[in-house]
This record gives sequence, C-alpha cells and structure tokens, in this order.
Amino acid sequence: MIFARKVSAFSVGTAFALSLLFACANSEVGSGPPPSPPLVLDAGPEVAPDAAPDAAPDAAQEVPDATAAVPGKCSRGGFCYVSMPVLAPLIAVSASSIDDAWMLPKDTQTILRWDGTSLKEVYEYTGTTPETISFRAIWAEKKDNVWAVATDKDRYYIVRYAPTGGGPAVFREYPTEQLAPIYTGIAWVNSVWGTPSSGALWVAAGSAILRFRDNGSGALAVDRFVPISVTGGYYQWFSVWGFGDKDVYLGGGEYAGSVSRAAIAHYDGTAWSIETSASDGESVYSLRGTPVGQPRQLWYTRWQDPRRSSTRILPIGADGQLGEELLVSEMPACNGRFGGAATPMDGWFSNGLLVCRWTGTKFEDVPTSVGGLPVVQQVNGVWAGSADDAWIVGASATGRGGFAALRTRATAEGGKP
Repeated sequence: MIFARKVSAFSVGTAFALSLLFACANSEVGSGPPPSPPLVLDAGPEVAPDAAPDAAPDAAQEVPDATAAVPGKCSRGGFCYVSMPVLAPLIAVSASSIDDAWMLPKDTQTILRWDGTSLKEVYEYTGTTPETISFRAIWAEKKDNVWAVATDKDRYYIVRYAPTGGGPAVFREYPTEQLAPIYTGIAWVNSVWGTPSSGALWVAAGSAILRFRDNGSGALAVDRFVPISVTGGYYQWFSVWGFGDKDVYLGGGEYAGSVSRAAIAHYDGTAWSIETSASDGESVYSLRGTPVGQPRQLWYTRWQDPRRSSTRILPIGADGQLGEELLVSEMPACNGRFGGAATPMDGWFSNGLLVCRWTGTKFEDVPTSVGGLPVVQQVNGVWAGSADDAWIVGASATGRGGFAALRTRATAEGGKP
C-alpha cells in the first residue's frame, strides 16, 4: 500500500456562527526528488495531458454564441451540445440525473439549470454587499437541493436552493466571514461534497475543513475542523468525498519545509485519522469516490507536477481503512483530473481536453468533435451518471464562450437527447 505511515490527528470540530472569522494558512510548497514509480497498469498511448488546438480561432471568425455552430449536433461518441444562455466558459457541473443538471458560468454571478429540455439561467446575484461574488463549486446530487459555493474576494459566500419550512425550494444567500484559500482553478474541482440528505456540505478549505449545515429553518451553521500533524509539519486539503455523514475522506498533502507527501484523511464522526505516502514530492489534489450505496472505493490523482500525475483506485475496508490499490494508471489522456465513478465498473473522466469512459478494466477515449472539427478547448467539469449518462462542460474552441454537452444511450446510438 502506498500510504505506509499512519499518523494520528486531533479533531478540532466546533459549531460556529456564520459571522465568526478564522484564518487559513497558505504557503508555497517545493517539490522533492521524483519518487520511484509504482506498478503501472493500462498505461495507454502517449498523449499530452493539456494539449491545445494547433492554432487559436481567428478573432474575426469568433462565433457570438460559443456553441452557435453546433447546438443540437452530436459527436461520434454521443456527446450532444446544447444551446448556451450565456457567453462564458462553464467551470462546474453537478446533477441529480441526466435531466436535472446545474452548471456555473465563469465570472457571471449566475447559475444555470438544465431541465431536460433546455439550459436556463435560474439565479443571478444582484446584491450590493458584497458588490460581486465569484462562483467556484456546486453540489446538486439531490433534486431541488443544491449548494453553490462562491467567494467574495477572500471569503466564502453560500447560495442555497432547497425547501424551507415545508414549502417549495427557494434560493437563499449566506455571506460568511469564513476565509477562502486562494487556489488555482483546478483545486476547486472536487473541493465540495454534500451528504446523502444534502443537509450538509463539506468544503476542503486549505488548512481547515468546513461543514455547512442546513437545519431546514433557513439558518445555516458551520463547523470547522483542523487535523493537526504530529510530525511538526502542516496539512493542506484540496478535495473531499464521503460515503455518509460519519464517513468522510479528504485528499491533500502534508508539508514540512520543502518536503511534501500525499495525504488522505478519514473522519469517522468523532475523530480524524490520516495516512501519508512514503514518497516525497507529491500531493492528492483530486479525490472522489463511488456514490453512496455502491461498494466503497476512492478515486484520486497523485500529483507531482502538471505533467506527472497518476490516477489510482483504493478500496475502503469496513473500518474505514485504505486497502491495496486496485489500479494505478499513468495514462496522460485520462489522468482523472475531472470526473468520477458512477459504479466501480463505470465512470467518466477527463484530463482537461480528452474525455474517457472507465469500463471497469480500462479507459476508452470518447470523441467530442463534431464533423471532424474540435468543439472542446478545455473541459472544466464532468458529471458521471452511469455507463451511458454523462455531462461535460468547459470552454469552447469555436468562440469566446463555453459549451455544455450531454450523453445518453440514445445519443450514443445516433439519437437525439
């Protein structure tokens, strides 16, 4: 098992009012020497993980609507592009089903929703305090029960869509004094996880972990946890996933000077336990798992630099302990930066350009181009519903805006969504 050293951690979990302030530590972390690589399975072809189109589109040929040339058209792999209501790249997607998907456009202060027929703008921030917010992540795995995480400069701002007091679902806004770490976009990809009831949202927030709790009355409480290193270093947490309210995992790194080690933490409802890798110069920046009700597995990406990463699968024991790795894939085309598993045998992933389907034994490239022409410049979000159902969102190669595309069994067989 790659996580060879077990460390204990103190749980510092206390309920705070939303107005209380805390500080997150942020620092630059150096890389150690390259570790000895583990056994690699299904390495696949050599493909640059962040390949870009050979040439940027001519500005004079930009399409006003980024998907104006392709809405309603489908790729050979079954991804069908939908009309966009905003001219902006999309940065995240989450869904309760293929017909109920929520998305975040970049720098627009809006939220979009696919209702099974069309993609519509359903929320826009119009407040004055703060003047602006920037959406970062969204969790919408339960119908009409959504969490959207934004920042107001350096503080979290929560937008909640859910029923209140037995009534219909409505939007509620919660400015907070909780400091948000300054990360690059990739660090936000898997930074939130909602409990099965969707009554609480966990947020990986750098040195701390936040749990926002909605009691259904319209109020929002927050708990803050800080796992503490017993080796004199400190932890930074980038991603979170759970299988239940008392079964939550974090991915990140333990840092001491210029040395970093990949770290995975587990919360059992009372305390934290943390396991770190024996190799230096790595971190876990993208951790997610199988849905609740499926055999428990963690998918995660170990990162050393932008072109050195590997996707791995770990089974979870009955006591929450990490098992022996089931897969180590250094296939650059499908390094698992975005996406997740719908079951242990089915999943959808992307390195930011190519999209791949996990079949249970290997990754398969699924085409996204239409008529031989690229539509995708950058994948920023993937939702995996099943072996057939998936959403991808991101920046369009055909203009200045973004794209959203869905795939179903019908579209994969040549039908329309």
